[in-house]
Amino acid sequence: PSKLESGITAGAGRVRYITKQVSLADGFESKNIKVLLSQYKPSGTNIQVFIKQQAANLTSPFEAEPYIQLDPDDTSFSTSNDDYKEVSYSLSTDLTEPMGQFAIKIVLYCDGAPDNTATIPLVRDMRAIALA
Repeated sequence: PSKLESGITAGAGRVRYITKQVSLADGFESKNIKVLLSQYKPSGTNIQVFIKQQAANLTSPFEAEPYIQLDPDDTSFSTSNDDYKEVSYSLSTDLTEPMGQFAIKIVLYCDGAPDNTATIPLVRDMRAIALA
């Protein structure tokens, strides 16, 4: 079962970053994706990554597609201020129909009190790789 974004129960200080829509060239359609983030995630914060994708053969509006949560390969917290870790996010199972276009959403938030702005997660860079 896919984890859709509407199921998030995020804490305070939520920030979203959404990439532009990426269209894959004919013959390069993909059944999975790997998103790599260099992230700083102190205790009491969280980072979630989602994909909005559309099968290559569909012509319906891309905006109508839901966001699906990607699974991280490392859920540990950072241990110091300069402890950025490269974490890979991907779908837990391959798509049944190859995607022809996608967009990535990164959600950063604090699990603590709404007034706690001293502890925040950070992302230095993001790379997305469409997998065959």
